[in-house]
Amino acid sequence: SLTTVDQVLNNPTHVGTNKILSSAKKRAQLVKFVLSIDDRTEPFPLKK
Repeated sequence: SLTTVDQVLNNPTHVGTNKILSSAKKRAQLVKFVLSIDDRTEPFPLKK
């Protein structure tokens, strides 16, 4: 089974055909960002 964010994002079943996630560099950046989020992270507004 997959136990880390990195494992999930490196599994084609979970990534699908997403263009951003097809790049190893972009996946690594996303993993780094997700892992940086904790209870002290300030929320930010989403673009509409």
